[in-house]
Amino acid sequence: MPRHVLHRDIETRSTIDLTDVGAWRYAGEPTTGVWCVAYAVDDARARIWIPGQSIPEEFHVAARESDWLIVAHNDAFERAIEERILAPRYDWPIVPIERHRCTMAMALASALPAALDSVAEVLELSVRKDAQGARLMRLMSRPRKPRAGEDLNGIYWHDDPEKLERLYAYCRNDTDVEREAYHRLPRLADSEQALWILDATINQRGFSCRRRPPQTSLVHRSCRRPGRAGRTDTHHRRRLDQHGSGEGTAGLARGTRLPSQKSPQAHPEPRLEVERTRPRCPSRH
Repeated sequence: MPRHVLHRDIETRSTIDLTDVGAWRYAGEPTTGVWCVAYAVDDARARIWIPGQSIPEEFHVAARESDWLIVAHNDAFERAIEERILAPRYDWPIVPIERHRCTMAMALASALPAALDSVAEVLELSVRKDAQGARLMRLMSRPRKPRAGEDLNGIYWHDDPEKLERLYAYCRNDTDVEREAYHRLPRLADSEQALWILDATINQRGFSCRRRPPQTSLVHRSCRRPGRAGRTDTHHRRRLDQHGSGEGTAGLARGTRLPSQKSPQAHPEPRLEVERTRPRCPSRH
């Protein structure tokens, strides 16, 4: 049993759209920044950290002590921001993935909606998402237009004090909603939690597919129509174009061996080899 549970929620801004690129790419964008981090330990009141302040001691302890858990709704987003922004820019402590918990995964495992506001509604939580605050959050997550006298090529944010205070309140409220959801939702079974950790690890590490090296010419002899030397069957040419995703034979991998016309498998996929790279990560809740 964990001795303490650290709940947190992070609000950010960027020139790119999170839903277009995914959490990992979003967190690696140089223009992406953090407005605030709301956090609460167990049942304590939620508090706010903003860049420039000292890192809360609770995060140092959670990273150091093995009997602490750290929780968020769609933990993949918070984890990406911590590892790609907060840690390199502010020396933020990182809690090992084995001690992360995700209320979105818990909700989905119980056949409930993924979105936090929907979870709160279905479970009839005493604390609900702030709809007006959510609209403000979306506004503040993107740059504003330059004002009179400002450089048209500059990047400007909705950072006036009133909006910031309203955003901080929204972030604290989200932490309260997530915390109540955590207490109400069934925990993942050990096997499901292990699978979630494996999934998170693979998503962060990533992989890509590499085609095999060249083995034969692009257009196989079987593409030649019998008795019409020097001419290529237009049907096979069309199939090559389709296989190349509309880019003609240039889109087909070098070394793809085309089968005989008598083969029951008209155009099998080339064998694949695995290589590491970064994939798209889950979107923000």
